[in-house]
Order: sequence, then C-alpha cells, then structure tokens
Amino acid sequence: MYTSISLSSFVMSMHSARWVITIAAILSLILSLVYIVFMDWCAYWLCWVVIILGEVSLILLGIAAAVAASACSSDSFCSSGSETFYDFVAAINFLLAALYLLFLCCKFASVRVAIAVIETAADFFADTKRIIFVPVFYLTIAVIAFIIWWFGIMCLASVGAITG
Repeated sequence: MYTSISLSSFVMSMHSARWVITIAAILSLILSLVYIVFMDWCAYWLCWVVIILGEVSLILLGIAAAVAASACSSDSFCSSGSETFYDFVAAINFLLAALYLLFLCCKFASVRVAIAVIETAADFFADTKRIIFVPVFYLTIAVIAFIIWWFGIMCLASVGAITG
C-alpha cells in the first residue's frame, strides 16, 4: 500500500540514518583499497582460476544434468518430458564446454595478452590509489548540476501560466 511521506519525515529519517550511511561509505572505501591490493598480488592467478572454473562449471552442469536424466529414467515421479529435457541440457553443457576449450586453445595467445593487460591495470590501480576518488568527484559534480537544474525548473514553474 502506498503511503505518502512528507519532506520533513524524509529528512528526519536521513538524519537518523546518517551514521549507517557514513559507515557504509567508509567500509566501501576500505574494501575497495583491500580489493586493489588483492588484485595487485593475485591478478594473474585469479584470471586463470576464473577461466578454469568456467570450464569446470560447464562440465559439472553437464554431469549433473546427465545424472538427473538417468535418475528420471528410473523414477516414476518425473514427468514424461523431464528425461528428454535433462538429456538436452546435458548435451548443451557438454557442447559449450567443448567450444569453450576449443576457443581457449585457439586464442591462447590472446588470452595471455588479456591477462597481462589485467595484471598491468591492477599494478596501475595499486600504484595510484587516488583513482578511487574520481567517481566520487564526478558524482558530486553531477549532483550539483542536478540541483542547479532543479532550482531552475522550480523557478520557471513558479512564474505561472504563460499567456500569449
């Protein structure tokens, strides 16, 4: 059910939540710095782990669907199309895993270059931590511009009806 909130109650609720908002902003800054340091230390290995996990997850999904299909063939509680559906899902997952591995083998040099770029970007962010404040700066500029436009619109709206 929709209830209207007055501006004063909204301001009071923001005032009472100011510590939660401040702590969340500080925690997000700290976590961003920790993430940058973590990426500086582990970017290379993290990229390879993500690539390998992508392949393994496709294979495991195919195995899970094949096991579900075999369980459906011996179970009387499955619906009539479930076994076919699970076989189809297993085949699609195995096909995607094979294509993923094929693309990885064919584009291995490009993958290595991409991982080197990610590692270099992680080194850059680790060396220039002040880059975190760039989005905050542009958000502040955007909010100020929005407030200026809002006051301009309110001034135009308060003029009244325009007769010609």
